[in-house]
Amino acid sequence: MSQSGTGFKNATIPKRYPPQKGKKIEEYIVDETLIKVGPELVWLWVVIEPENRQILALSISNERNMLIAERFLSDLVKIHGKHPISTDGEHGTQWLVGS
Repeated sequence: MSQSGTGFKNATIPKRYPPQKGKKIEEYIVDETLIKVGPELVWLWVVIEPENRQILALSISNERNMLIAERFLSDLVKIHGKHPISTDGEHGTQWLVGS
């Protein structure tokens, strides 16, 4: 993808949100979806904390692959620590980030 258009590169652009004071994170819910931004299709990645319904991280990428997902989750763990993850993957897969 060229620098013209939306100007997104093939890497995530994480936007992090600090946890609410006094709120403990028990798990993450991670999802990604393809959205149209102008004439281009890009991937929107989001992580929420389900109990408080707080957004913990957002990211946009041109591609959807394991490297981008791992980088996104690695940044999340650096900020919020290791917690179980729920996804909409096969059979509601849950796994521990960074384990």
